[in-house]
Amino acid sequence: MLFLIDHNVQTSVHRVLKEMRHDVALSKIVCGQNAPDPVVAIAAMEQGRILVSHDRDMKRIQRFLSSRDQARFPALSRLMLQLPEPMAASRLREMMPLIECEFELARHGNQPMLVHLQERCVRIFR
Repeated sequence: MLFLIDHNVQTSVHRVLKEMRHDVALSKIVCGQNAPDPVVAIAAMEQGRILVSHDRDMKRIQRFLSSRDQARFPALSRLMLQLPEPMAASRLREMMPLIECEFELARHGNQPMLVHLQERCVRIFR
């Protein structure tokens, strides 16, 4: 799987994805240090990467935009970390088989995936 790590995601998450042999790029390298969220989202879509973020700002980019704005990001797949930062890497490692399965289902259905990884649950939107 291909991932684009947003600037606010801790390095331990990046490390877990690399250890699991996924292709990982950093938004600060791909888009610049302080690139706005829409630029990062477009870069992820254009490169076929799943955008990994750990903030609420990116939330509006995908599921909670107006209809007009959603049309700007039709193929954006997201992994949104909604849990305390110290827990993110271990929770991601634990839930990665589920995320990989969901990605395959979304890809075969030719649709983006949106996964909210939380402390006690995982929410999946298609």
